[in-house]
Amino acid sequence: MYKPLALAVIAGLVFTTGCGEKKPVDKIPTKAPEVSKTPGSVLQHLQYALVRKDPKHLEVFFPEDKSKAMGGGTMFHYYGGEMGLTLTADEMQTIGVQDLVEKGYLNERWTSYEYKKVLKELDEGKRKDIEPGMGSVNQMRLDMPRVQGLDKKTSEKMNKDLIETFDANPKAIYTAGLYRLLKAIPDEGWPWVTAPIAPYPGRGGDDTNKVLKIMAGDVLLANITVGQNPDGTMYIWDVQFMMSRNSIAKMFVTEEGDS
Repeated sequence: MYKPLALAVIAGLVFTTGCGEKKPVDKIPTKAPEVSKTPGSVLQHLQYALVRKDPKHLEVFFPEDKSKAMGGGTMFHYYGGEMGLTLTADEMQTIGVQDLVEKGYLNERWTSYEYKKVLKELDEGKRKDIEPGMGSVNQMRLDMPRVQGLDKKTSEKMNKDLIETFDANPKAIYTAGLYRLLKAIPDEGWPWVTAPIAPYPGRGGDDTNKVLKIMAGDVLLANITVGQNPDGTMYIWDVQFMMSRNSIAKMFVTEEGDS
């Protein structure tokens, strides 16, 4: 059978989980959980959506506050791109954001991380030419960034288009960004993570805001800020990973053998 192992390559910490237990994936719901109305119920929804491949389920965490919805949704895509995370064509179609590809905001192959990596290699002389298809990428729009540093007229025009694009399909764009960013934790990792709750320390929140500290053993993978909509349902408006996707992936391996 398979032995799930979690290897934390931080400060030499190594820990093993799951030996002698049933497969952890069996602990993940096979049907969508009931609507989330407490911080403690959020994790099972994330585990279900990511492990059972139901990205649209994350719509349940859409904030009713427009500024939080757009601020969170666009930043999810931006940070996802910086981490080299993409959505597949099937995921985009399921969620309903195919039009973002035509607009240049999303690309199944390219992220801002990969794009910048190639440019750096060109600058350092490690490659002679760009990769096929790279020339069609709209670098200024890729991964839905807020445009800064250009002349005022251009910046205002591009940011206006970003806002209008989001407003035309807010829930789907938000959901796509959240699902995309959470893919930083591999399928093998979701059954093993925990989410202790901490007070919200920053500005911009309210009394209902809490932070879920996504942990693998004693290792902090991410902070997820949640709040409560007027109807009592939970929303997510910030996700900050503490590690790169590659570092997280190395923590979770599946080893074949007897338990």
